[in-house]
Amino acid sequence: MLANAINEEASYYSEELRYLHTDPVLGAAVATLSSPHEISNGELMAAVEPLFADTSWLSQAGRRWVAHLSAGAFHYPPVPGGLADGGTDVIKTALIFKNERAIISLQSFDSAALALTRNRLAVADYVVLTGRTTIMAVVNEGSVSCELLQFEALNRDTDLDQPLEVHGTTRVELDRGSGPLTSDGRSTAVRYLSSQGDPLILSVTVMADALPYRCTVATDSGRIGEVKAARDHDNMARTGMTLLRQLGDDSRGDALLKFFGHEAHFVRWHAMREYAALRGTDAIPELQSALAAETSPYLARAIDRLIEALRALIEDQAKCL
Repeated sequence: MLANAINEEASYYSEELRYLHTDPVLGAAVATLSSPHEISNGELMAAVEPLFADTSWLSQAGRRWVAHLSAGAFHYPPVPGGLADGGTDVIKTALIFKNERAIISLQSFDSAALALTRNRLAVADYVVLTGRTTIMAVVNEGSVSCELLQFEALNRDTDLDQPLEVHGTTRVELDRGSGPLTSDGRSTAVRYLSSQGDPLILSVTVMADALPYRCTVATDSGRIGEVKAARDHDNMARTGMTLLRQLGDDSRGDALLKFFGHEAHFVRWHAMREYAALRGTDAIPELQSALAAETSPYLARAIDRLIEALRALIEDQAKCL
């Protein structure tokens, strides 16, 4: 019986994807985002703009989702891609489309939960710079108040040991009549303050030119705190490198060296540490070459410290002879 229910759900998701992606509005955007050819950022933005101008595709989909929930034995969210908690009870995110170029999603706000959170907790002294551009608009009768915190823009080689310049805060009110809001997550963090009427937000996140990391930033000083990978495949690469180092394959060192030129600084750094763990002091020449080519001052200091630690190990070994 469980297998039958799972099969029914799988069939439903396939059918719902067909409805969503053949809709004249959403389907045209998906076709452009899924093109095998290169598309510019301008073309990408032009492709998703109609999604906000005409949300009839969303209303039609909503009627199908409600009918599914009313009739189905499984009360799973009917949106293909599943439902993910936004980190609290305040926001739930439903994924509609995702590839390496963009993410299209719906964010459902619980106004009561947001009010409770804001009343019980002090405003956090940090925000998150996501490193990616987001376009969002309220598509129902709800509204949300937020503030945009502006900082010096991040880039791939930003020195993460140095604080960013703080450029001030802007208050923004979003509702159906205000139109889409575009925020660049390299320099702007969005903080939600309050909402009315459980707003539903249509969101497009641009992944094509996103930074490979996101980080927390202190609102008063601009000091960068926690830094995390923003892409799943970067985390998978780091896990794979650790496993590779632990395997007994003679070619594993050469495989790790290939990651020394990876675009994400934390992936490069992970490869260098795993290589040093594998080769010990014999890794110094390759690490010196990597240091000479490194463009990130933040990572260059880390590589230099690693080389110095390996040289100290040579000196300690010599003293023991």
